[in-house]
Amino acid sequence: MEKMETGEEHILMDGCPRSLPEALMIDTMLSLHLKRENPFVFLLNTSENTARRRMLNRGRPDDTPEKINIRLGWFTKDVIDAISFFKMDKGYRFFDIDGNQTPEKVFEDILKKITG
Repeated sequence: MEKMETGEEHILMDGCPRSLPEALMIDTMLSLHLKRENPFVFLLNTSENTARRRMLNRGRPDDTPEKINIRLGWFTKDVIDAISFFKMDKGYRFFDIDGNQTPEKVFEDILKKITG
């Protein structure tokens, strides 16, 4: 089978990693297997109230107040360690973006960080 990647493709991961072990696996994949140097990591940081409101407004059947509380608790218990890994590792360009803004403003802030 012919390899389709050139090594120049962009990789976008949304909603991961969700734990420190996942962060370590992604780190290995990016650095050893894909040979990516200094990748960007963006945390779209939202308040708990904004996250709760957005999840309720999505209209998914599993977005009940009870399940949202579980997910938000899980975030502070597990996901924070993954975020800290990328934030502290000097091999990553980590940016904390205000996710409480409009999608257009979030996009604008991300572009500013990418283009310098």
